[in-house]
Amino acid sequence: MQYAKSKFNVLERVAKERDKRGWSNYTLSKKAQIPQSTISTWYNRGIQPSLALIEKLCDGFDMSLSEFFADEDRVNR
Repeated sequence: MQYAKSKFNVLERVAKERDKRGWSNYTLSKKAQIPQSTISTWYNRGIQPSLALIEKLCDGFDMSLSEFFADEDRVNR
C-alpha cells in the first residue's frame, strides 16, 4: 500500500511560529525544554521531530497540536 506524502512541513511550521514570536532557536529550546542541539540537528539534517517533541514544541508555543497542524490557508478564509 502506498501512502500519499503530506504537503505539511513540520520544520517550516516551527520556523514560522518561532519567527512570528521573534524567538531564536535558543529561546525556543528553553520554552519547549528541548536541547538546542536537537533543534539544530532537525534543520541541518532535514529530520522531522517525533510527535512527542512536537507536543513539547506546542507547549513552548502555547498552542495545541490541532492548532499547530491546522491548515492556515483554510483557517484564515
